[in-house]
Amino acid sequence: MKIEFKDVKTVSLKHFVNDAKRYVVDLNNNECEELIITKEDNHPFLVMMKHGKLRILIENMVRSKLREIDDVVARSVDNVNLQQLNPAQLNLLKIRSKLACFKNMSEADVMSVTHDVAFLQYGANEMIFDQGHSGETVYYVVRGSVKIFAYNQEEENATFKLLATMGAGAVLGEMAPITKEPRSARAVSGAEGTILLSFAFHKEMDEANQKPMFQLYKNFVTLVSQKLIETNNKLTSCKT
Repeated sequence: MKIEFKDVKTVSLKHFVNDAKRYVVDLNNNECEELIITKEDNHPFLVMMKHGKLRILIENMVRSKLREIDDVVARSVDNVNLQQLNPAQLNLLKIRSKLACFKNMSEADVMSVTHDVAFLQYGANEMIFDQGHSGETVYYVVRGSVKIFAYNQEEENATFKLLATMGAGAVLGEMAPITKEPRSARAVSGAEGTILLSFAFHKEMDEANQKPMFQLYKNFVTLVSQKLIETNNKLTSCKT
């Protein structure tokens, strides 16, 4: 979709870094609808826009696609034979309502789009995944805790900093399978005996899982949209 920019304020990256607060305040005060930050070649480096405008843009971009998916997803709900599932799969079904990626999906749907469902146990300070590495696995904290670290890749000699500690019930690693981008942080087990439930999504669609995969993709679209809006909120919340 082509995005038409109106009432744009353009600023070089150097000037933005020197007076970032002023430019963000201008955006919040409706001095401009969008702020385009450019590098030396004058090509857009970053586009910032107000929360309301970004929400409308995202909704317009995904609305038609979501309608298409809804048409395909309309179906009867299949049953799943619980006796054929291992303990990890049974646990995944119990917590599926807590995971946004499984919204509006039945037990059979979840089983048809996931694989390699397993319990993983860690000692204290063991690496789960590292920043910059690829990964297809999602993790749910069953017991214990996980510490999240990251460093600024643009900063020379940057070091890892602790961003958060996630306890039981937290989900981590869910964006990498969606975006196919490298992991944006490092995850390390926090406590001895930390137990995670791990799973991955099928990459291929076939006749058996077509409808559940469409619903999964729809949920992915919603997740990514929410992440974009949350990021925009943080960028535009700066006040003097």
